[in-house]
Amino acid sequence: MSVERFYGLYSYEIIIVNDGSTDSYTNDIVSSLNKDKYIVINQSNQGLAAARNNGINIASGEYIIPLDSDNMLEEAYLKTGVGILEKDPSVDVVYGDAIFFGDNDGIRKTGLSEAGSFDLVRILNSNYIDACAIFRKSAWKKVGGYDGKMPAMGHEDWEMWIHIFLSGGNLYYLNEVCFRYRIVVGSMLVTDLEAKHKANKDYIYNKHTNSIINNLSESVKKLEASKHEIINYLAHYKLRSIFKLILGYKF
Repeated sequence: MSVERFYGLYSYEIIIVNDGSTDSYTNDIVSSLNKDKYIVINQSNQGLAAARNNGINIASGEYIIPLDSDNMLEEAYLKTGVGILEKDPSVDVVYGDAIFFGDNDGIRKTGLSEAGSFDLVRILNSNYIDACAIFRKSAWKKVGGYDGKMPAMGHEDWEMWIHIFLSGGNLYYLNEVCFRYRIVVGSMLVTDLEAKHKANKDYIYNKHTNSIINNLSESVKKLEASKHEIINYLAHYKLRSIFKLILGYKF
């Protein structure tokens, strides 16, 4: 496959994973692609985690941008985002804002805080970083990639962002529109039910309990404003008394 360049700065490759699609139009398009310009993986349906992991595994690049069929990239990731990763080796993930289009229009502001900042307490409650973010392949590899064992499909990126952070990674918010997200009634985003969200949230908490507690033990000392969210988390998982004993902290 030929390696292309964008803006005369960086080389890139495009890897397409056909995860067992039964749509004839999709399969015709994939079959017609120029194999000199694209790497195509045709596989039986294995789900989101396996599809992304299989594509990333064969990627030769240092940085990865997952692009689902309902996403379109803007210039910010390719110009500013890559530039941040190039200049600062401590940054592992760069994420930004989206423009919704289709059945719902408008800009989705990912960051509610200052540019560059990441909020662990906020992401423990609900994922606010889309799968369409740019990250180092080394960070993906360090945490074992996307977790295909989650109870419900659709939040694999949520677990990976938390895992990367708890493993010492740094996530950077780029306060720019970085991609477009198509909204279609009945899509995965629209049908993201509360039960599915809770099941995956419980899975993430149970998988990373020790690391979360260790991190929040430092946060509770530094961030008084976040104390009530931290207490709610600990109380829900019946760890509040243990946490108090370890820290000697009075809630």
